[in-house]
Amino acid sequence: MGKQRSANELKEALFTQIGFLNRSARAYDHNNTSEALRMATTLRLLFYNTNRSISLLRQLNKENIKFFDTAFPPPSNELTVIASLVVMTLIKKTLEPILEPVSLERLISFSDWWENNIIIRDSNGITYTRKKIVLTLANTDGGAHLDPKLDDDYLQLKKNKSFGWDIKNPDGTIQQFDTPMAYATVRQITHEALNTFQKEFPDCPIYIPKERTESEIYMAANATIETQSVDK
Repeated sequence: MGKQRSANELKEALFTQIGFLNRSARAYDHNNTSEALRMATTLRLLFYNTNRSISLLRQLNKENIKFFDTAFPPPSNELTVIASLVVMTLIKKTLEPILEPVSLERLISFSDWWENNIIIRDSNGITYTRKKIVLTLANTDGGAHLDPKLDDDYLQLKKNKSFGWDIKNPDGTIQQFDTPMAYATVRQITHEALNTFQKEFPDCPIYIPKERTESEIYMAANATIETQSVDK
């Protein structure tokens, strides 16, 4: 039988994991988008419980805390696609995490934040919670494990092919948004988690992303798309 970790040791372990998230978030924001895989693995350690392992959040006895929710409000139409943690950029032609300042008016329970609220629904009706998208990246796509084959639904999501969103260029050619939506979503989940932990542990240093520039044009991705193309 091993020795139970003390509260201070658990807090130190948390700060170590937050350091991992900080470095991966910074790298992601400097165009190393594959860091989403590392973020997913750290998020899994922080939040995911199994029969054989206990999340760090539970070990800290913090599953009762409120989490920042930055998701766009869900559309009323249940058939509408949802991508509530990302925005489209029409200049860079990418899908980006929102990364706006968090609001104390938008705090929700951990269970709603982690496994109840749907944050992605594609055109085929496939849905993802934060838990599902984090575990998919960590367990199958190279975060902690690399499956020989990816689930077809996730593969379509990763290639940005399951929403019917394309960019129509001035010359009439069509292209898809760069950056996998799954990666941008995990980056935004990390943003929410970092701010939540700083709320609970004010001495916890977190990485603050730079503000958007006025020259960048963004569109909320969580909107009813009437056509399959977005004019540039």
